[in-house]
Amino acid sequence: MKAVPATGWAPQEMCAPPSCAVPCKALSGPRVHAAAVRPLSGFGFNPSITPTTPEISAMLPPQYRTPQYEALSYFALTRFESNNEKVRCRNPYVRGSSMRSTYSSTELLLLARDFRVLARLKVTGGICARGRWRVVDSRLVPAADGLWMNYKNHFGEDGCKGYWLGKLNLSSATTRMLAERQAKSLTQVRTSLVTLWPTDGVGGVGLDGERGSTLYAERNGGIGVQDGQIWFELADVAPLTKVHMRSGLTHSHHAPSSFAADMHNSINPVWMPELKAYLGIAHRHYRSGFVRLANGMETRDKNSPFQFGYAYRHVFFTLTARQYRIERYSREICFPSIEAAAYNTSLFPNGLCEGIQFAMSAFRMDDESTHGPTIAISYGLMDCQSALLTLSLHKLQALLEFTNEQPM
Repeated sequence: MKAVPATGWAPQEMCAPPSCAVPCKALSGPRVHAAAVRPLSGFGFNPSITPTTPEISAMLPPQYRTPQYEALSYFALTRFESNNEKVRCRNPYVRGSSMRSTYSSTELLLLARDFRVLARLKVTGGICARGRWRVVDSRLVPAADGLWMNYKNHFGEDGCKGYWLGKLNLSSATTRMLAERQAKSLTQVRTSLVTLWPTDGVGGVGLDGERGSTLYAERNGGIGVQDGQIWFELADVAPLTKVHMRSGLTHSHHAPSSFAADMHNSINPVWMPELKAYLGIAHRHYRSGFVRLANGMETRDKNSPFQFGYAYRHVFFTLTARQYRIERYSREICFPSIEAAAYNTSLFPNGLCEGIQFAMSAFRMDDESTHGPTIAISYGLMDCQSALLTLSLHKLQALLEFTNEQPM
C-alpha cells in the first residue's frame, strides 16, 4: 500500500464511532490484509464503478478502441461540481458551480485496471441533462443492452426533476470545443462528451421503461440486474424493505429491528454467488448541517462543520434472491480514514473516519495479489474526493454477523 497523502482536513471534520443500538466499529486500517482503503486519484466525488465487458466496450466509438485504450477495465461515474460550501476541497478535479448549459454535474471515466483515468467525458443530453444539479449521485447499471445509470435531477423543468433511469449512448462519445467561463471570461475548452438518453424534455425512464415515468425511490434507490436485464428497484430499506419488480409486483418485508427508520439504500445490489444472495449497503448520518427551530422549521446551523448531513455510518446486508428480504447484516460501521494523521494511536486510539463517507457502488475486483474473490466498494469523501475500500470474501462474510430476526 502506497503512503496515504495528507488532505488537510481538520480533526473536527473527522468522526469517532457514536453509540448505536447495534455497536458501531471502524474497519481495520489501510495496511491490514483483509480490508484496505485507498484514495482514487483523478476522480471527483461520489464515484460509482463497474467492470467493463467486451460487449459494452465495443459500443464505444473507434477513437476509444485503439491501443491506447487496451487497458480499459472499468467505467466510473463521478461528480465534479462542488456542492458543500464548508468543505475546504483541494481536489483539482472538483470545481465550483457555473451557470453552463452544455452538460450535467457528472462525468464518465474510462479506467485502467489500476484505476488510472484513461479518459473523462462530461455527461450531456437533452435539456434535462444540462446545467447545475442535474444528473447527480449517479450509479452505473451494466446490462446486456448497454450501460445504464440511475440518477437524481434536483433542478430543471417539472418534467426533468425526479429520480430516473437513463442509458448512456457510448457510441455518441465525441470531443468539441466549448465556451467555458474561467476567471470571469469565456474561454474555448476542448471537452469530451457522452449523451444520456432520454433527457430531451423528460428526466429519463422509470423501472417500466416508460419515458417520463420516474423510479419509485425519491433518491438513492438501488437497481438490480438479473441475467443481463434490469429486474428490480430497491426503493426502501427501513423500517420496511420494499423491492419493486419490473413485472409490477412489490415485495415488502420488515427490516431488522436494529435498523433505524432513517436507514437508506446506498448502492445498486450486486449478485454474490458465494452468498447466494444480493449484496447491499445502506447508510444513515447522525449529524446534520441544519437545526430545528421552536416553530418546527429548519435553518442552517452556522456552527456545523458541514453544510449537509455528516457522521455517516454504513450497514452491509444480503438480500435473498426470491423474496428480496434482508437476511444477514453487519454492525453499523465507518470506513477507516485515508488521512495519515488518523493513525496516530496515541492521539486517536480508536481510529477516525471522515465526517462524510458515502458508498456508491460495490463490484468484484480482479486482483491477482490476493487469494479468492475481492469485493470493492467505491465511496465519496467529504463531498470532495473518492476512495476505494477492498474486502476479502472472508472479511465480508465475517462482517455479516447478524441474522434478521423479523418474521417473514
